[in-house]
Amino acid sequence: MRNHWGWLIGTALVVGLLLRDAPLVLLGLILLVIAAIIWSWDRASLSGVHYERRLESNPLFWGEETDLMVTVSNLKPLPLPWLRVEDEVPEEVVFLTGRLLPNPAPRRATLRHLLALTLYERVERRYRLQAAQRGEFRFGPATLTTGDLFGFRRRQQRVDTITRLLVYPKLVSLEALGLDPRRPFGPARIRRRLIEDPLLVRGVREYTPHDNLRVVHWPATARLGRLQAKQYEPSAIRRTLIFLNVASYPRPYEGLDPNLLELAITTAASLGRWALDQGEEVGLYANSSAREMPAALRLPPAAGPAQLQRLLEALARLSFYVLMPLADLVEREARRLPFGATLVAITATVDDALLAVLSARQRAGTPVLLLTVGRPPRLPPLLEIAHHHIGGRERWEHLESLTIGPGLERPA
Repeated sequence: MRNHWGWLIGTALVVGLLLRDAPLVLLGLILLVIAAIIWSWDRASLSGVHYERRLESNPLFWGEETDLMVTVSNLKPLPLPWLRVEDEVPEEVVFLTGRLLPNPAPRRATLRHLLALTLYERVERRYRLQAAQRGEFRFGPATLTTGDLFGFRRRQQRVDTITRLLVYPKLVSLEALGLDPRRPFGPARIRRRLIEDPLLVRGVREYTPHDNLRVVHWPATARLGRLQAKQYEPSAIRRTLIFLNVASYPRPYEGLDPNLLELAITTAASLGRWALDQGEEVGLYANSSAREMPAALRLPPAAGPAQLQRLLEALARLSFYVLMPLADLVEREARRLPFGATLVAITATVDDALLAVLSARQRAGTPVLLLTVGRPPRLPPLLEIAHHHIGGRERWEHLESLTIGPGLERPA
């Protein structure tokens, strides 16, 4: 188009001057002025134009709503007859207001704004969003497009600013998971209402066949001529260590069941939240990584509201890529488990290796609770560890349908 205009204007002026045709020369001059205006407008059209987006609330809990505020500013003494803004947004976030257009990128959509701006004008638009899925979602980049009054030229500008929305997993009551809130660990803790602290020895007692050899007090045994065991002071600190398996099936090539994954993550988040509310220290381990983290998730035990935030953020970013079997993860962390902690394994698959390592921890004195999702597993009749089956897809469909109210909980 630029070359065509140049040839047209140049031809009109040259021919007009050669023929001494005043109207043709005037036409050439008019076209030259129009071309100069169009060129100047094109060069300056997007200078001083700013595009911003902001989320009113971030992060969100599953099912919560917030507003996306979009602001376009024209900070120059030149109006824009039209401006088109195309902003990439995640498909997983529900837009309750506004209309999304298809986007060629996977799991992406386009939010389009069409507007005109006068000189030094600022326009703000508001869209209502709902968090309908756990995860971290990216808004942007955006593309600004404008042109001259005659529609001959267009100019584009890319805005690379990225806005991220974090959506926590759904939190439900323990009753909604089929667990007794008065005793969610079942028999796993009945035998150990008071946890003994190995650093606080208050005396010795007679050794019993149920004691571990590690508690033998050898100097007292040598002095008295019979086995004596250390007697510890009880500790008031309780710890719950949650081990989460993101695999849906025994073999990786069988794929992923997102419903079972979300049910397992919701179970981990809800149980962790309950334990923290009881004043316990909670740790979280998973055989997958959080986004942009190369190693398996490892959140050391701690207590308090800050630990709940860390736990929810880690679960929100957790991916579905299996880095190792859950049995290997428990075995790796076993040597670092704090004394007296309760181990909770949440999994959709149960194999002999996992049962062996959990039973070994139980025999070593660590209370163990196995929580399963999906199909009910076939377990040995004389299993040493406590077990509770949360349910499968039907349980998740029920939890997914819950809104704020009975069965669904939101931290204060």
